[in-house]
Amino acid sequence: MASHTINFITWNVNGLKQNRDQKFQELQNADIVFLQETHIGVRDKQIEDYKKDWVVFYTKYTSSSRGTAILVRKSLDFECISHDKDNRGAYVVLKCKLAGQKYTLVSVYNHHTDAKTLDNLSRYLQKMTTGLLVIGGDFNTILNPFIDKKNNSNKIANKRNQKNLHLFVDKFMKSLQLADVWRRMNPVKQDFTFYIRDRPVSRLDYFFIPDECMWRVRSCEIMNSRSGELKDHQPVSLEINCVYTEPLLIDQTQLHFKIFNSKKLLLTDETSSLQCEESSSAVSEVDIVSAVQSLQVSDTVRPDDIPVSFYKDNIRDVIPYIKMLYDGIHMGEVNCSELYFQDPQDDIPHFFNADYLIIATILARRLDDFLKSQSKGTIKDTAIVMITPKTVCTEAMLCCLKDEIEDSHSVLYQDFLIVQNLLRDSKSLECVGCPLKPVLTALKLKSCALKLCKNLENYAVHVFKTNVIICIPSEDLDKMHAMESSNNEEEYDIMTLFRGQSVEGNESASEDYDGLSDDTEENCLGYSNTLFEDSVGSIEHEGKSKSIESDGRTTMYAVVTLEESEEVMVTASNWLSEDKKQCYWPPYKSSEKFIEAVQKGLAPQTGEKSWEKLAVLFHEEYGTYEEAKEKQKELNEQTEQAATAVNQVTETCPLFPGPSLGFSQNASGSKVFSIAVLAGTTLEIQGTKRKRESRDLNISAKSNSEMAILNMAKKKMNEVNVRLQNISSTDRTTNELKNTILDAIAKINEMEKDKRRKETIGVFGKTGEGKSSLLNAVLGLEGLLPSGSLGACTAVITQVEANLEDSEYKAEIELISKEEWEREIASKDERTDTDNERIIAVYGADADKKSLEELKKDAKYAEIDHFLSAGKKIISHTEVFDFLHDVKRNIEQSEYNPGGWYWPLVKSVTIKIPDRQELLEHIVLFDVPGTGDCNKIRNDLWKSKVRECSSVWIVNGINRAISSIEPWSIMEHCMQDLGPGGQCKTINFICTRTDDINIKEYQRSARPSGDQFTSGKNLKTACIHHRNKTAKDSVKNKFETMKSKDFRRFTADVFTVSSKAYFDADLQMDQNETEIPKLQDLLKNTNKSIRRELTRDYVNQAKGVLFFIQSIKLDTNEGMAKLKATVCKDYYESLEKALKELNSQFNSHYKIIEQCFSKGVEKSVEQCVSTTKPVIASVKPSDKTLQALCKNKGYYWPKNKDAPVDLNKCLAKHIYENIDEEFNLIFPVDSKIKTGKSVQEQIDKFSIIQNGTVYAPSSMLYHIQNFMKTEETKVKTFLKSDVVQRKINIYSLIQTTIQDQMTAGYKKAAEKRGLGAMGKRETTIIETIELLKDSMFKDAKIQFLKEFKSVTNYIGKTLKTELSKSVERSFSQSSKASLMDVSTEIETLETLSEHIAEI
Repeated sequence: MASHTINFITWNVNGLKQNRDQKFQELQNADIVFLQETHIGVRDKQIEDYKKDWVVFYTKYTSSSRGTAILVRKSLDFECISHDKDNRGAYVVLKCKLAGQKYTLVSVYNHHTDAKTLDNLSRYLQKMTTGLLVIGGDFNTILNPFIDKKNNSNKIANKRNQKNLHLFVDKFMKSLQLADVWRRMNPVKQDFTFYIRDRPVSRLDYFFIPDECMWRVRSCEIMNSRSGELKDHQPVSLEINCVYTEPLLIDQTQLHFKIFNSKKLLLTDETSSLQCEESSSAVSEVDIVSAVQSLQVSDTVRPDDIPVSFYKDNIRDVIPYIKMLYDGIHMGEVNCSELYFQDPQDDIPHFFNADYLIIATILARRLDDFLKSQSKGTIKDTAIVMITPKTVCTEAMLCCLKDEIEDSHSVLYQDFLIVQNLLRDSKSLECVGCPLKPVLTALKLKSCALKLCKNLENYAVHVFKTNVIICIPSEDLDKMHAMESSNNEEEYDIMTLFRGQSVEGNESASEDYDGLSDDTEENCLGYSNTLFEDSVGSIEHEGKSKSIESDGRTTMYAVVTLEESEEVMVTASNWLSEDKKQCYWPPYKSSEKFIEAVQKGLAPQTGEKSWEKLAVLFHEEYGTYEEAKEKQKELNEQTEQAATAVNQVTETCPLFPGPSLGFSQNASGSKVFSIAVLAGTTLEIQGTKRKRESRDLNISAKSNSEMAILNMAKKKMNEVNVRLQNISSTDRTTNELKNTILDAIAKINEMEKDKRRKETIGVFGKTGEGKSSLLNAVLGLEGLLPSGSLGACTAVITQVEANLEDSEYKAEIELISKEEWEREIASKDERTDTDNERIIAVYGADADKKSLEELKKDAKYAEIDHFLSAGKKIISHTEVFDFLHDVKRNIEQSEYNPGGWYWPLVKSVTIKIPDRQELLEHIVLFDVPGTGDCNKIRNDLWKSKVRECSSVWIVNGINRAISSIEPWSIMEHCMQDLGPGGQCKTINFICTRTDDINIKEYQRSARPSGDQFTSGKNLKTACIHHRNKTAKDSVKNKFETMKSKDFRRFTADVFTVSSKAYFDADLQMDQNETEIPKLQDLLKNTNKSIRRELTRDYVNQAKGVLFFIQSIKLDTNEGMAKLKATVCKDYYESLEKALKELNSQFNSHYKIIEQCFSKGVEKSVEQCVSTTKPVIASVKPSDKTLQALCKNKGYYWPKNKDAPVDLNKCLAKHIYENIDEEFNLIFPVDSKIKTGKSVQEQIDKFSIIQNGTVYAPSSMLYHIQNFMKTEETKVKTFLKSDVVQRKINIYSLIQTTIQDQMTAGYKKAAEKRGLGAMGKRETTIIETIELLKDSMFKDAKIQFLKEFKSVTNYIGKTLKTELSKSVERSFSQSSKASLMDVSTEIETLETLSEHIAEI
């Protein structure tokens, strides 16, 4: 970097993936880089490679058309102050210090469909800019169509949208008084940044800085890419001079007020004669505030030493002063000039006092009215001429202004006197930064242009900031040049841009200006706004914005809402009627065929099936299908937000009374939501897919009261956040507190977004009992998971959850490795029945008889190898049937059609379903393969998922609800993983296929009394009801008589369901009779409970932030300072006391569990061999089963067994028997259960808030105490949740330690071969147990108690660390001023807390 300059580059890179190395080379000479269209998605890492040499700030966005970044070279003298990012990827704002000077850097991508970003960004920068403002980016519009655009052969279809885009940019520039740096440095040059197929098209990429700071610019150039492959956008470079101005001193507010009051006093003396007169209202408060906000805060030292920030921070004091000054000049009492505002001895004449800039800004905005374009007659064969300023004479420009005012009989004559007064001592306007300069320069050029055209019959004059364009008939061009020669007195330069199409030798220029001249002919009489309103308008990226077919036809896409279904759709524009109120609709059920028809813009036809004509509401047209889809997504999001807002209002929560919802139409014809207070009226909002043939769920999209409370709390915290950001202070402590609070608010917002709590429901049952059909019915999606009725069923561990990101059906398929697969099928002689089944499923019939080498020669082997190389596979579709077609071979198995099934190669599948938020927002359904279908690759995953289950559904056919032993066996086996080793609270027994009944056979077997049934069609219903009741009673009785005490720990219920009848109305069962809605209610209530907890946690933490803000008050009172010190000491002492009590309880638990474990170890040593032998004997009939048991480290699930064989669990049996009762008291699954010993109870009792300590509500200590309560609640809530996960790890250590000790013995046993191998394996296992029993169980005890102690120490340490930080934060600050009053917000959140408790 040069010693006194900083080099910037702005560049639309059109994605960082392609030509990445070449693009990186383009940046080598830059110190700071602004990038646009980075195309960085949520999981993309392309920009990470830049972090070696650059400090990188960037946005992530899912759309491929956005994304911005700022890169700062690490070798630069750089200090980051703060940064902000747009959540849609439109901009990055970086506040920093470069070489010790403050800067605000902004990288912008102004998407052509975005109507809000620049306006929002402008408001933000007006309030938050500090130092030199540098804005760079792709603004997707041209500022001057006559010189910033090369070729206009492709007409723009939607001129209104393009014109609006230019107006947004123009408004943005005016609001911040920005200058187009390159154009200012190159007033007549034509160069372009956007290319199509290596041909320059237009200038869309800009650097903007405040007009007043243009003197800092050393150079600005449009660069040529070193590689032709990069031609899309060209980089723009900017070189800024480093000027080491003296920084503003902190704590100078009083000095600034003193100077300001002196100026105000002097002004009062000068306007004393006006004191008794009514104000002339020459300037309004709105004018003043707007002008002040547009000024840029920088390190510039003003002549009167009052910085711009003073005027912004003290706007209420400034307004009357500026009004008095303006009125004084307006009434002739203050005869001031530039020298009135500026010390003439100052050697930097281009810096003005802020009050001068305010008045000059107000005047410049008023004088904009005189910059309207003018035209006369009609122009054919247009010639285009541009004039630019050469010399600037203040007197001449004032004469032009006076003439304009007098000719228009304007009421602004008094404003002219003010302008004349301000500039009377300036012989020229070379002073950079005067807001009047661009306006008066343009006005002078316009006057010169009109003089050149005064003798012409037809002309158009277009006024821009740096030049004026004249359009005249080509035959009048010589007349104009003759007039120019006689009148030009070195005031301006004139350049002919285009001589007209009929001029010989002008062919190349004709190509450039052909379309432009056509537009000029059409529009030259319609120019009406200040600079540009009805001219050619801005240009989007041609080539990106429209699809051009081979015949030159342009395909356009329209976004419409179908009036019947209220569904937002993308359609071909040529399907719309002329008035755009109706649309032809193709008869395609296939989504692919429909999309193809839209993208190709097929003409409506009447082939085999007629196209319908539907009523629509037209929104907008776009040049590409992707842009239209993006608009569709945006409209859908707006509709959902509106629906949510209405549901919050119509909710019966006492906080939110229930007005009704109505529809209205805005000016563009689009439907919008409006709320009308109509008592007792409600309106249901539905957004069903058009002509959806499947039976849909009866699930409404109502938002509940928890969501309404959460949204209200967030709204209040967002308001507090904005108020905090608007606080500007020079006090370091205040700023540190402000930043601390802003960080806290950001964290609680992330808490809800990033840590979405999930509960897992495990679904267990034997193959063919209807598990998958049950889940399909509960989710309302017939056929989502395959059933076993046709020989195919779910063969892998499948998780089902909600897709909360978009409307796609998604499957994330995790695969095993190639090495794992080959290891499993390596030895033909050692394969189990499960191994053979898997080989047949993949390779086909008889493949189990082949060796690995033979299988490698199979044609399918290369296909399998390629399939496994991915590691993970993602499937995504918008339609469920397309989705199922792609997914089924990865999760199904079929005995009737072997070969080509991939389930043996899959570890697990996660299916994400859209539009099921109410059922699955916080729930994961864990569909375990049918009993006996699990294989060893899935064992660890299976166990871990079982331990995660908070609820279990045992599924069995109603005919065998009691007699079938499989579900009860698996429950017995899983009991420890669900209870003490897991987190399961409820077990639900679900009897399926209740509709499948033989009436006569059931009547004979049940022998009911004759009056229990009626003849006719109700007989079947009566039999079903009778059998359902009998099954429920029988299952409940079996639950109660179970031998295992573990069963009785769970809450249990029984459901009798019919998945088939839920979908098939012909079976004549009411939906409620199927009991599927009851299971749906279970999911909804679980979701609601979790939402309530999340809402409670959010509100509690939000209250803590507010109490902390309210506690920051003036503490200059010596007595208060002493009291604070005393209370702080009390908190620390209370913390130490509470920790001692907690440790004492934990030590007591440790001793008890140690005693229990010791008894278990003693009994295990005595009985481990005798306990193990029956388990080994149960698998001895099959040598391969015993071998598989050894190969799998003591765990195997034979296909003919109802539950797995687990030697390690068997060896740990006596330890579990001795510790489980105490362990369940110390670590209950449900923290709400009070055992008197539970860790959760001890955490709940822990408090450092002393009972009986009460402070006045207005007291600082009152708010500190409440802050400490919320901090205490926050850390305790976290620990209670965390303890559940940690106790699972403690409990699992017993089996893990035993398995690790036994592994060598298992391996040795598995290696036994030949005659008598089975007996040798058994002997080896028993010998290993005998050898290790004295140490193995003791090691398990040591590991268990070590982890137990670690968890209790972790709890105490976390409480001490976090609460000590909170105490320190509460009492350490020495505020010099109150931060802000949030008492109203505290009251609101307290009320919300009460409502949460009542839900």
